[in-house]
Amino acid sequence: MRILRYLLWIPFVIIFISLLLALFFPKVNIESTYTIKAPIADTWNYFHNQKTMHLWMDGFKSLQTVQETPNKIGSIYVLHFHVDDYDMEMNQTITEFEAYKKFGFKVDHSGATSINNIEFIKNDNNTIIKQKIEIRSNTFFFRPILLIVKIAMKKENEKNYNKLKKLVESQYQS
Repeated sequence: MRILRYLLWIPFVIIFISLLLALFFPKVNIESTYTIKAPIADTWNYFHNQKTMHLWMDGFKSLQTVQETPNKIGSIYVLHFHVDDYDMEMNQTITEFEAYKKFGFKVDHSGATSINNIEFIKNDNNTIIKQKIEIRSNTFFFRPILLIVKIAMKKENEKNYNKLKKLVESQYQS
């Protein structure tokens, strides 16, 4: 009987912890830095080449233009991904663009919105990419999983950027 009483408390404890997380973590931030042994122009151009994005960005299928003024703030696209047998679409709005230096965008998804800022820095003949992402929950009930999303997204970004690094460096050195 005593064990049953303790087992009944487990869902309440989980709900209580989830509510606490939701109150204290309305957003999460991810910061990463990657060094690619190639000139900034090569790195920038490969990064923005839609024909090669599927080679380094897991699940990437296509980028659909909704409203575009090339290389201008305010351009809107729909990103199409296929991940774990699931098709996913996300709206992307360009928030910052300075060729060979900065690229920023906002991604809207049903559960969360992310603000992404990517900086390309020349370092001798190398390129340093600094990425900053802020993820905000669009609903109170999505907040408790933001920390899990942060961990998964950071891991996925590292995997993708390491692929980008290998591809750009192999192109540059050949």
